[in-house]
Amino acid sequence: MAVVTGLAPAAPPSSGLIQTPLRLAGVEYLGDLPTLIAAEQRLFERHGIAVEVAFTGSGRDNLAKLRAGETDFALMALTPLVLDLLNDPNPGATDDPVILASMLHSTSLNQVVFRTDQGIETPADLRGRRLALPQGTNAEFLWWVFRTMHGLEPGDLAVRHDPIDAIPALLRAGHIDAAVIWEPDIARLRGQLGPRLGQFSISRFYTARWVLVTRRETAEARAEVCSALLRAYRDAIDRIERQGRASLARFAERFDAPLDELSRNWNALDYDLSLDWSLIAALQGQLHWAERMIRQQDRQQDRQQDRQQDRQQDRQQDRQQGQEQDRQQDRQQSHQPAAQQTDPPAGWRLGQGDPPRPRQLSVLALIAAGPLRQQFPSAVGIPSQRPIPPRRAPER
Repeated sequence: MAVVTGLAPAAPPSSGLIQTPLRLAGVEYLGDLPTLIAAEQRLFERHGIAVEVAFTGSGRDNLAKLRAGETDFALMALTPLVLDLLNDPNPGATDDPVILASMLHSTSLNQVVFRTDQGIETPADLRGRRLALPQGTNAEFLWWVFRTMHGLEPGDLAVRHDPIDAIPALLRAGHIDAAVIWEPDIARLRGQLGPRLGQFSISRFYTARWVLVTRRETAEARAEVCSALLRAYRDAIDRIERQGRASLARFAERFDAPLDELSRNWNALDYDLSLDWSLIAALQGQLHWAERMIRQQDRQQDRQQDRQQDRQQDRQQDRQQGQEQDRQQDRQQSHQPAAQQTDPPAGWRLGQGDPPRPRQLSVLALIAAGPLRQQFPSAVGIPSQRPIPPRRAPER
């Protein structure tokens, strides 16, 4: 995973704006508070750059926009980056995503939440329950860490993958029992469900990281622009440190979240512009997880292929058996005395050739018909939201 260093040194604010606005994709996420403050306080303009900011639902969506050339800079957690790296057929290309800086680490912004009125009190109570999370995001990694720490197996509960903006409504309606989500959705749910919403502590084994990402070609060819962007973020973080309550209130107003609920974990947030070894360690940890998941998917794919091959072999054997039975029937009928042969069908006349003989339906046709075909459908692959990596050339 490339982490960009050595950008242009700090410089005083530029006197003129870059004429073509830069596009930046943020996320409706409390970890991305510096983006909101920098945009609303016009801190990008103070450093000589015009930036158009749009907020999406997740860092996974932002990375897709960056890859598609629909944005110049994007905010995200580490998980989408790791999955993109393992899915990259040409690593090291100029359009690859690279990290400019880490802006946050926190143990409270992402949580495993549950309905307390469904008899859930401990992680073990999740067995047999329904849980939702947005696939391809840090929620997926957090869930793996959580269930590993608490001895939960993949088959212990039904896990479904839904967009982050759909999950709170599913939990409120009782369609799911638990979820892996982040702020401000947690604060909104606490305001709506009150004591019916519980959450398990994850602070001992999970820390969220939030990073600013661009393409390699942008970092190399426009280093002065990247430096100006980083200086604006540095000022935004300084402002958050000095005016924390006001900054949090602006976030609550912008994204319609209860301020009191957001304030509960405010002291656990640590905004800081940095590139250090803790970021490398976090990347290594998630790479280990992703590679392990790929191996499991490979094994699952192999088992599905084996089952499909077994079914094909069974069908081939049935076909051969049916053909052999047909040949045997033909030989038997050809040696029957003339008196025992089937009478010609009505309308047949002498000189029209041998009358057609009735043939029995083959075993193959019976096996391939209706009920058995429904009982043994062809192998079903992994859902398209999470592509199966080819063997020896891992993808997501």
